[in-house]
Amino acid sequence: MFYDYSHTHDYSNNVPREFSLTGDVTKLIQLGQVAWLYRSRAIQPNGNPLNVKISSGLMVQSERDRVLGEVSDFLQKRAGVDPAAAFTREVGVTTFGETVRSGEPSAWTRSGETTFYTEHHRLVINEMAVKGVVGTFTPGTRQDFGSFQIAMPQSSNGFVSILLGSRDGQPITTSRRLLLTVPRYTLGSLPNISSPQTQQLVPYQTTLDQWVNHPRDMLRGKPKWQLEATPQEPASQIVVHDPLWMQRVAPSIYFGTAARTAVVFPLDAAGKRLPPLSASNVEKSKNGLTIQLQAGRPAPWYEIAPQY
Repeated sequence: MFYDYSHTHDYSNNVPREFSLTGDVTKLIQLGQVAWLYRSRAIQPNGNPLNVKISSGLMVQSERDRVLGEVSDFLQKRAGVDPAAAFTREVGVTTFGETVRSGEPSAWTRSGETTFYTEHHRLVINEMAVKGVVGTFTPGTRQDFGSFQIAMPQSSNGFVSILLGSRDGQPITTSRRLLLTVPRYTLGSLPNISSPQTQQLVPYQTTLDQWVNHPRDMLRGKPKWQLEATPQEPASQIVVHDPLWMQRVAPSIYFGTAARTAVVFPLDAAGKRLPPLSASNVEKSKNGLTIQLQAGRPAPWYEIAPQY
């Protein structure tokens, strides 16, 4: 079970705290949009529920196995539940259930045109009112997903998270108001530094107390990276110091639309419009528009106003 809470009662901080929904800026950029996807049924529910039987014997066994995480692995081993079933079915917990045998096809269709590709570790959303890709992406390439295309520069780090959604209830092809989110990984600043400097990721260094307090985790495999520390303060994944720094990557996106052009507004931290991108960054083709992002003032989200 995963729980999400804040480790502080100080709500006056001007920066997020923790890798959680309350604290991670990378999540906050897309959190509302992702909630909208399912609450508005822009992506339809799975249906065909799978009820996982949790018996008293299974709960006792979880204690014997010291299950603190990796619940899906435990349920697969002890109850025969295939974790991949969550890609195609609604998964719940109950006192009765069934067993789903394991299988690893290259792609799982979740609903409509929403597909998770296991080989590429990539979720592709290609619905009427929302398009997007979340997952691995080869830097310096353009990839065609049918009704939309994304090109990532060579400077990208091999991961992409882009969502384009209609905000007026219309299909993207005829919508007059679109929201595009393109968050990148985010870091805080080094503490107690007169001139702000990014708190970088550095190679992981094992300490004795980690072997003493978490031997099982260390034997399983140590992380490759950790946040940079200073002589005044050790590295922490909980405490973040301002200002925040988000990686800037300039992808381009093509999507099908009947519009002849579009006005593209970068948005500030409050979601308010900033001066629009130059018209030269919006290219009209026969069946759609191509927009070059991060041209001018960088932003993790944009409002797009198609003109017909």
